[in-house]
Amino acid sequence: MPILLNPGKRADLAALLRRQCASPAHPLGAELPRLSPTQLAQVSAAARGCGVRLWVNSLLEGLVAGYRGDRDAPRDPDAVWGRMYRDGVSIIQTDEPEALLRYRATLH
Repeated sequence: MPILLNPGKRADLAALLRRQCASPAHPLGAELPRLSPTQLAQVSAAARGCGVRLWVNSLLEGLVAGYRGDRDAPRDPDAVWGRMYRDGVSIIQTDEPEALLRYRATLH
């Protein structure tokens, strides 16, 4: 699973992902570094277009700017993890797996 590097938080991550998808070693997923909500929207669209899952780390604040993290997620899972799911993230790294599983069960 490639990590889409984002030096200076200005990289065209969607273009990087599309290039990865066009390679013979088509990824199943991509790990996202620190990025802005605008970058996440662009990467999500690219990921949907090539059938790639997106992995975000919610352990810390600010890995997706403004999305908060594990400190807030158990109190308001829809505002943190739900927002990530709605915006195209399907793999979430967390120190709160039980809380995430309880939240996911409410989505079905």
